[in-house]
Amino acid sequence: AVRSDSRPLAARHGGLAAMDAATDGWTTLSDKGWFRLEKRPAPGATNKGDAVTRYRMELDLPLDDVAVMLTDYSGRRALWDDTFKSSTLVQQHAHNEQRDDRTVTVQMKFHYLMRLVGVPSEMSLRIVVLHDTPDKYFFFFFFL
Repeated sequence: AVRSDSRPLAARHGGLAAMDAATDGWTTLSDKGWFRLEKRPAPGATNKGDAVTRYRMELDLPLDDVAVMLTDYSGRRALWDDTFKSSTLVQQHAHNEQRDDRTVTVQMKFHYLMRLVGVPSEMSLRIVVLHDTPDKYFFFFFFL
């Protein structure tokens, strides 16, 4: 028999807060249980503020919806992302069943925390989505 678990996703899986803290120099900037933002000094950084950031999320969404949430920088992103202002497609490198590869320039209205870690309000991104199988994706984001 299949049992339904109505508890929030973070409660079912322990949430990101339950994960062991990394010992490789990462500092937690924000931890909401389902979302964790971390930073560490950039390797070889010469400026004190140069940092590498990463985030991890747990989402109770179908995989296809997560793929759209992470990679769709079209105008419809403004329907669910209040930080999105606009975007421009710079180049479509590939678009087929196995690979979606494009460069976009994005304008965002970031909150204080994102500005604090040095994320600019306008950036160029190369977004590569590899469709390995119908239920598995790989996402790569390159800040240009």
